[in-house]
Amino acid sequence: TTPVITTAVANDLKFASSTPTRGMLMPDGGAVESALYWGYGMNSYLQFAHALLNATGTDMGLLSVAALAKNYLYPQALFGPDGNFVPFNDAQPQVYGVDVMADQGNRYNNPFLQYLANYAASTSLSVPQNYNASGTITGYGILTYSQWAFLWVGTSTAPALFPGFASTTQVLNVINQGAMRSDTTIQPNLYVAVKGADNGFGHEPEHNDDSIGSFVVESHGEDFLIDPGYNQGSVGAHTMPVIDVPISSTTITTKNGGYYYSYGSTITSSTDQNGVRSMLVDSSA
Repeated sequence: TTPVITTAVANDLKFASSTPTRGMLMPDGGAVESALYWGYGMNSYLQFAHALLNATGTDMGLLSVAALAKNYLYPQALFGPDGNFVPFNDAQPQVYGVDVMADQGNRYNNPFLQYLANYAASTSLSVPQNYNASGTITGYGILTYSQWAFLWVGTSTAPALFPGFASTTQVLNVINQGAMRSDTTIQPNLYVAVKGADNGFGHEPEHNDDSIGSFVVESHGEDFLIDPGYNQGSVGAHTMPVIDVPISSTTITTKNGGYYYSYGSTITSSTDQNGVRSMLVDSSA
């Protein structure tokens, strides 16, 4: 290997799993920024890893990072009964990461990712692309990455029927997001997802909505309490308990004069016993 390759590999690993603001591979399998930026960032990571492997015969550890084996837990938590990922932070209600799921579904023979990659690809023509605040399509969409899914899906065969979620209650304790389902089917009667504080990993301010402590509720494939996603970053746009004013003692000034708050809302515990599920969120922590 050359110093250039060694440096590039080190930087790629740092980009994916160490840099707090852009972490796509957190130790719990989660991604810091959003589902959109998980798909966007992991695409570059996987492109480089595959190119390095094909050119030199080794990926130098890029495809064996421990968090990769856990990365399926992120879409498991965010995939809702409405058929989309919950758009916490800057995303929109779509299914992102078709290429990532195809690669990892094949790599780990993961039926959930194999099924969801197929689902994402089959719905790509009808899924809207990202819209800006004025309603104009900005050009990013699932079709951008479908060709990589084709190259990375390998010889794995996706199950014809949804294989079910791993559990009905899930907490990603590094990015501090969680979900509860009434059952493990693709469209449970009730689904609740929670966005807590991120244990100090932080967000890139331009892609962090002011929504720590917010939650969504879906039932029978219908959205009841939503996260509005991109271009709706204010507290008032989210389903979020606000106790007293101001809601924060720390204010981070971002570009364009926007303000984002650093405050608590930590998922401290969850239970799932005898059909009863709960998730405790401490809004002061």
